[in-house]
Amino acid sequence: MWLLRYSLEGWSELVAQGGFLVYLLLLISVVGLAIILEKIIVLRRDNVFDESAAVNLLLALKSAEKASIRRAKSAAPAPMVDMVSSAQLVKNLPREELLAETSAVASLHIRNIAKRIRTLGVLAKISPLIGLLGTVIGMIMAMGEVSIGAQADPMVVGQGISQALVTTAVGLSIGIPFLVVFSYFRNRVNNYAAEFEEFSHELMKALHFPDSLIFENPDFVEEDDGLTDPIESAEKVEGEGL
Repeated sequence: MWLLRYSLEGWSELVAQGGFLVYLLLLISVVGLAIILEKIIVLRRDNVFDESAAVNLLLALKSAEKASIRRAKSAAPAPMVDMVSSAQLVKNLPREELLAETSAVASLHIRNIAKRIRTLGVLAKISPLIGLLGTVIGMIMAMGEVSIGAQADPMVVGQGISQALVTTAVGLSIGIPFLVVFSYFRNRVNNYAAEFEEFSHELMKALHFPDSLIFENPDFVEEDDGLTDPIESAEKVEGEGL
């Protein structure tokens, strides 16, 4: 217990030494952690895209049996169900229009799951900068006191140096993990966007060419194929809505 008590006291002392910028960094960390927890839940595969559910949906559409389609939908994630329902509504349209409709539904869901991920990236970038600002302020305080000469207060000098070191350490400790998690989330969203695009094509084939093979390319695309970043698109749409 004494180790925990010491650790808490140590953190309290560090926060006090770092000044108001450390409180700002702690607030940033709380906001970032809230975004991370939300995205861990939102980006779960069973909430977005499941390959076995995709196969079941396509087989059901090819069979054209309403009961099979209902069962497949009940076991599929909501975005996939919306894509299938949209495709069923416009199945008599030309292939290009059907594909455009399902792609639009997929894009809407990608924008929804990508919300606030870019915000996490911004927090990851500004945290070290705020720490650097604290370093500059702390060194200014220390050097300003040293310039007085013999009358310099060692306590003030030490406080300035302490603030410089603490804010930098806290800023980096927040920024580095956030940047790693942001990159992971971004890649995950990009992979989902590619999988949705592939699924849109397979839906079109299932409705217009029911005798075609399912997933002639058996694996959904897992790598970024150079398409527009869905996270940037989501943030752009959010900005236009303000």
